[in-house]
Amino acid sequence: MQVLKKVDWKMFVARSFWRWVPVGLTVGVWCFVAGMALHSCAKEPEPVAKELTKVEKMERQADLEVKVWEEQYESMSVEEKMKGIVYEP
Repeated sequence: MQVLKKVDWKMFVARSFWRWVPVGLTVGVWCFVAGMALHSCAKEPEPVAKELTKVEKMERQADLEVKVWEEQYESMSVEEKMKGIVYEP
């Protein structure tokens, strides 16, 4: 509490102090705005391409196989599609 006793409280009452408070606040706000503008304009570092893991490779291979099967199924005629589904005597 000794610190509070050493403070010259008359400074905060003086007119010369309060004349500079709006200037300080204005400068502070503009410094914040400029800092945020510079920060938002900074380029993000490009992600480094990583090697695929074994599971990711297997998933990609399975996706490619499914895609091939879907293309084959779409190219089939209706009769070919129904051949294994409908009972034929």
